[in-house]
Amino acid sequence: MSQALLQTKKRMRSVESISKITRAMKLVSTVKLKSQMKKMTNNRVYANELIKVVNDVFACGGDTENKYSVVHDSDKKLFIIITSTLGLCGAYNYNIFRFVDQMVLEKDDVIIFGEKGWSHYQNSSFNKLNEYRSFASQTNESVINNLSNYIIDIYQSKKYRQINLVYTEYKNSISFAPKTLTILPIENICKNDKKVLLGPILEPSQKAVIESIIPIYVASNLYAKFIESEVSEQASRRNAMENSTENANELYEHLKLEYNKARQASITQEIIEVVGAAKSNQ
Repeated sequence: MSQALLQTKKRMRSVESISKITRAMKLVSTVKLKSQMKKMTNNRVYANELIKVVNDVFACGGDTENKYSVVHDSDKKLFIIITSTLGLCGAYNYNIFRFVDQMVLEKDDVIIFGEKGWSHYQNSSFNKLNEYRSFASQTNESVINNLSNYIIDIYQSKKYRQINLVYTEYKNSISFAPKTLTILPIENICKNDKKVLLGPILEPSQKAVIESIIPIYVASNLYAKFIESEVSEQASRRNAMENSTENANELYEHLKLEYNKARQASITQEIIEVVGAAKSNQ
C-alpha cells in the first residue's frame, strides 16, 4: 500500500473517531437539555405567580416610594454576566462577549460566572468584583441566595444606578440570544392604569412586606435566568455537536471515496505492470 493510501486511511480513522465523540456529546447535551427545560418550565409557574404578588404589593399597596424602586444618583452600573464553564457550545459565549462589549463601559463593574467568561475578561479593563470560574451548576441554591443578598446590600449602598443581569434568552431549539434584565431598581410592572378598588391587605405594613418579599423576588429572577442560560447553552452545544457530526460524516464519505479511487488506481496499475512484465517475458 502506497504512502498516500496510508495517510488517507489514517485520516479516515481520525475523522471516524471524532464523529463518535461528537455524536456522544450530542446525546449527552440532549439529555441535559431535556432536564433543564423541565426545570425552566416548572419554575415559570412559580416565577409568574411571584411577579403577580410583587406587582400587587408595589402597584396596589399605596403610592409610597420604596428604596428598591429608587434610581440612585450614580453613573455606574453593575453587570452580572453568565457564561459557560465548558466549551464546544458553538457561538454561545462569543455572542455574549460581543453583547457585553457593546453595553458595558469601563467605569462599570462586572461579576462573571463561568470559566469561559473569566478567561475572556482576564486581561480586560473591566473592574471585576467577583468571579465564579468553576461554577459547575449555575443553579446552585446557596450561590443564588448569596448573590441575591449581595445584590440587595450593594444596591442599598447607592453605589450603582442599576444592577443588570446578562443572560441568554431561550426562544426555541435553534434560536437564542443574549439579553439584559434589570434586577434593581424594580420598576412597577403593573400595566393596568385603572384604579384598584380592592387591593391586598398588607400586614403589618407595605414596607415590611416589601422587605420580606424582595429577597425572594430577586433570587427567583436570578434562578430563572440562570436556568434559561443553561438551557440555551445545552441547546447550542447540541446543535454544534450535531453539525460537527454531520460534517465529520460527510468528510469521512469523501475520504472513503478518495481512498477507494486511489486504491482502484493502484490495483489497476499493478495489473498493468504484471501484464506488461508477462508479455516482455514471452
